[in-house]
Amino acid sequence: MPTMNCRFHCCACDAHFASLSAFDAHRRSEDDERVCADPETVDKIKLLGEASCLTGPTRLDGVKVWGLQLTEAAERRLASMARAPATAAGSAD
Repeated sequence: MPTMNCRFHCCACDAHFASLSAFDAHRRSEDDERVCADPETVDKIKLLGEASCLTGPTRLDGVKVWGLQLTEAAERRLASMARAPATAAGSAD
């Protein structure tokens, strides 16, 4: 089973993210100031599950990790890539 970890931790609101894009999606401008939005309220973000945060001086287990919500088209593309046979680099045709 693949492991998932928090790769980007927001020190302002203590939220944990699997990607920089998801982290950026939870930040918004308000009165010329960048503020955090609750990840549960951001349409582009979904809860990926619980995992570990390895970004600080000590490991935190059981944190909620948020990631980008993929469109159906993006999910289909990823699924087709997973089914495609791998080819050897530099192989002759």
